[in-house]
Amino acid sequence: MTLTEQDQVDLREMGVPAEDFPQIQEVALTKYTSYLLYENSKDRGKLVSRDEAIRLLGRREWLSGLSRSAFHFTAVRSIEGSESFIYFNSRKYFADWLMKDET
Repeated sequence: MTLTEQDQVDLREMGVPAEDFPQIQEVALTKYTSYLLYENSKDRGKLVSRDEAIRLLGRREWLSGLSRSAFHFTAVRSIEGSESFIYFNSRKYFADWLMKDET
């Protein structure tokens, strides 16, 4: 997935430096980040697609969560107007990255 011009503008407005964009863009690939939807804090969560996470959160809030998980393994973002939230899990990116260092 490629970050759009607007994505880059939004990320800059959030204080994300441009040198972080390549890693954020790579983590946006579906092979690296999974998304769990929780309807409330007692819910067990259900796997949703990246597109569904974007639809539920809005692109800017999704970018915020993605930019966090791109450097910290995980993130959580609330869905506006509800008790629901999306859990971002980018641990696969870090597992691949660590394996590259060992070779």
